[in-house]
Amino acid sequence: MTDIESVAKEITNKLSNGAEIVFGKSRVVGDKTIINVAQISYGMGGGGGREKDSDSKAGEGSGMGMGAKIVPLGFITITEDNIKYHPIIDATKILSLLAVILGCLCHSLLKRKSR
Repeated sequence: MTDIESVAKEITNKLSNGAEIVFGKSRVVGDKTIINVAQISYGMGGGGGREKDSDSKAGEGSGMGMGAKIVPLGFITITEDNIKYHPIIDATKILSLLAVILGCLCHSLLKRKSR
C-alpha cells in the first residue's frame, strides 16, 4: 500500500466511524441527555497517467483531492418521559430567500413605474 493509499484509508476510517461522528458523544446535563446531530459528507478522488510520445522519454501525471463538510443540524434531548429533536435553523438560507423575494418585489415595482 502506498503512502497516499494509507492516508486515504485512515481518513476514510475516521470519517466512517459510525454514529459518533455524526451524532457526537452524548452529554448528561441534569436529568437530560443531549446528543448533537450533524451531517457529514466527504469525497476523494485521484488520477494518474504516463504517456510516451516520440519526442520525449516519458510523460507523467498524477493528482489527488479530498474534501469534507460537516454541518450541524440540531440536537436531541432525552428525558425520562420525552425524546425531542431540536433543529438548528440555518439563517443564511432564510436570508438568501428573503433577498430573492425582495429583489423580485423591487424588480416588479420598478417595472410598473417605468410603464
